[in-house]
Amino acid sequence: MSKITVKAPGRICLFGDHQDYLELPIIACAIDRYITFSGEPIDSETFLIYMPDLKKSIEVRFRESIQNPSKGNFL
Repeated sequence: MSKITVKAPGRICLFGDHQDYLELPIIACAIDRYITFSGEPIDSETFLIYMPDLKKSIEVRFRESIQNPSKGNFL
């Protein structure tokens, strides 16, 4: 399998910000900003996320359960 890249539009909530994950009504629209993800297979049981704008990396191990996720950890 080769490298894959996906691109998704950003959005803004006009009404009901942060309510969609609670299945409450919102009014949202796409904006002219995007997030791009690129990935390629590796021989490891980890998921490595590199954030070039923050100059940080996060490593997620597939076989470990996250019992106490840190604030902002939505993965």
